[in-house]
Amino acid sequence: MTAPRFVLVLSDWHCGHRLGLMPPDVQLYHEDENGAPAVWSPKPTQYQVYLWDLLDRQLSEVAALVKKRRIVLLFNGDITQGQKYPDLWVSTRPSDQIEIAQATADFILKRLPQIDTVRIAFGTPSHEFGEGSSARLLWKHIESNHRRVNVKAVSHGIADVAGVSFDYAHHGPGASQRVWLNGNQARYYLKDIMLSDILGVALARPHLPARGIGSGCGRWLLARRHLRHAILVRHGRPRHPGDALG
Repeated sequence: MTAPRFVLVLSDWHCGHRLGLMPPDVQLYHEDENGAPAVWSPKPTQYQVYLWDLLDRQLSEVAALVKKRRIVLLFNGDITQGQKYPDLWVSTRPSDQIEIAQATADFILKRLPQIDTVRIAFGTPSHEFGEGSSARLLWKHIESNHRRVNVKAVSHGIADVAGVSFDYAHHGPGASQRVWLNGNQARYYLKDIMLSDILGVALARPHLPARGIGSGCGRWLLARRHLRHAILVRHGRPRHPGDALG
């Protein structure tokens, strides 16, 4: 019997923003008074310290759950803050955002050596310097520095993991406009996917759609942390062949 695969989904790091993920020991570069390259490490904000501690603890929980079994990692967009919204930047150098994202990915991949496959979804253009630039640069960094990892960046992906079809992308349904309507847009969104499948106009039949933003997803992510089992409704193979990830 084939050992089960695990799928870990992370999204919206917004590296380069003072409320985004940043390794506390990240090393960046600038020029000193003589024009020579000099190393500097930005001081994390209190919120960044909290976020990094949360990531560290959650990776420990994942490692304890997974043990030696293999992991597919999905980075679901907005790995950097981008140029459009300059308030609360860590620095004004765009490359610093990329280097912070690369250092964050390095940390995750070293903490979880069980990860052998990574897929990166393009985020919002305003947060990734347009045309998936941040995602593409992270793809090439991982490809060069973590040779064990099968990595690719896409705008919208269909992945087949152990026979389960994942439809992953950054953008999903919008947020509801009233508290008592929370989740409505997500239900409409999923209903559209199901009806498209029934009517035969869907390009894919995903068992599980994964999205980065929209519909008050923060609450959903908190709820999903307590999931231990999932019910899989089988309805045939995906119409789209998908990206077979083992």
